Amino acid sequence: MSRGETVYRCLKKRGFVRLNREFFGVFVQSAEVCKEVSVCDIIYCVEKGSFSWQRVLYIRHEDMSKRKEEIDLKYQLESLDKQAYLDSTEFMDWKTPIIQKKAEELFKDCRNDREKIKVAFDFVRDQIPHSGDIQSHKITHTASEALQEGEGVCYVKSLLLAALLRSQGIETGLCYQRLARANDHIIHGLNAVYLKDLEKWVRVDARGNLPGKTAEFYVEEPDREQLVFPIREDEGEVDYPVIYANPPKVTTQVLAESDDCMELLKGSLPDKL
Repeated sequence: MSRGETVYRCLKKRGFVRLNREFFGVFVQSAEVCKEVSVCDIIYCVEKGSFSWQRVLYIRHEDMSKRKEEIDLKYQLESLDKQAYLDSTEFMDWKTPIIQKKAEELFKDCRNDREKIKVAFDFVRDQIPHSGDIQSHKITHTASEALQEGEGVCYVKSLLLAALLRSQGIETGLCYQRLARANDHIIHGLNAVYLKDLEKWVRVDARGNLPGKTAEFYVEEPDREQLVFPIREDEGEVDYPVIYANPPKVTTQVLAESDDCMELLKGSLPDKL
């Protein structure tokens, strides 16, 4: 078996081949050429979201004890730059006055990051309703808009949670699931937050609870993941392992091109990233 085939099979067992088949074709070919790097190093760097050979060669010489600081291997970072998960952006605009004011109000009594995550999570989950749950036709696009209008779909609620936590220096990213409905599939948005004390990422879903479906963040057990939608693989559902620093274009574009939220939710949501 060639080195490329070994890498490919190891990655396939970890579920990574479903992310980008074109990338893996190039990667397997490259694995044959770059003899300086071990198969284990190659697999490690892919799991870390490290797609350049310069990064592969660099990380090979890093101290193993420092590797765990980058990411828990359950997930794959879109960016290895931690600042990317703290930035104020077009969509997670935490430097706007309305976000700054709400953050000051929410976090004034919090003693640590875990408490801040809990307060922000509960606020977005419970106080900013999902537009579909309230049968709203309004569409919000950014964190500040969701806060201003008091509503948003899952993509925008995840932007708001990220903005609030990033304003406190808590690394926060965006995650996605592919969920099955009666006759189709849709992409659902949620978050991942980095727990400095545990040196790991955990996912949280502030979409808003549904009958029989409750999402939580446990302060005392923060790595106990409880999401709204457990994945049903037999229904073609997928947990995408990438933690995004910025929302994928497909999730922002569909909002920009829509003018009625109820119509959007009925049949215009993307079915893949």
